[in-house]
Amino acid sequence: MTESPEERHLRSLFSALRHEVDALVPAFEVRTAQPVPTGHRRLVMVTATAAVVVAAIMFARTERDDNDPEFGLDLAATTWVAPTDFLLATPGSDLLRSLPEIDIAGYTPQSITRRGVVDTSS
Repeated sequence: MTESPEERHLRSLFSALRHEVDALVPAFEVRTAQPVPTGHRRLVMVTATAAVVVAAIMFARTERDDNDPEFGLDLAATTWVAPTDFLLATPGSDLLRSLPEIDIAGYTPQSITRRGVVDTSS
């Protein structure tokens, strides 16, 4: 298939534009290379890092009482209900949360076997 003169002209314009953009964009290696800190800058970075570590240790070691009203929030007084909790309330779920009551009045340990209750009325 042959190209029309307009298509060739557009292709050459896009090629020229691509070469202009490539000339303006720096190489990837140049953008990612970081200068190695030396002298005063390195001393500032080491000091700042040490200060952050010391502050983190001091913050982690402070003794706090979670129930102290000055601290802010009383966690025992707060409640949260998930928006999907209603999905867990199924019909008959109260049976799963309770134990059955068995009336064993009148039975003696001798009348109960592994297979059930032995009739001792006769």
